[in-house]
Amino acid sequence: MITCLSKERDWQVLKLVLAQVPSVLQNKAILSRYGTALHKFVDPLIDLTKPNSPYPDCLKNLQIHRLSKSDFHNAVYPVLAAMAPYNEY
Repeated sequence: MITCLSKERDWQVLKLVLAQVPSVLQNKAILSRYGTALHKFVDPLIDLTKPNSPYPDCLKNLQIHRLSKSDFHNAVYPVLAAMAPYNEY
């Protein structure tokens, strides 16, 4: 999942993974496995939203002609917000 967040270029796949991350975070076994390394999930998400990020322009398999940066960020920011309560891990 972490590799997908940092390398996936297919929008349909990335969108599905982004939608599932909050559910995955509810799995305490995953949280205990990563412990304080939860940043391995957060860092790729932050990289997706950096001003110099190639996203969303590098994405393929779009249902529309072009995905705007704000629409892309609207898919990423809720995932980052879902991770906020797990900051203690």
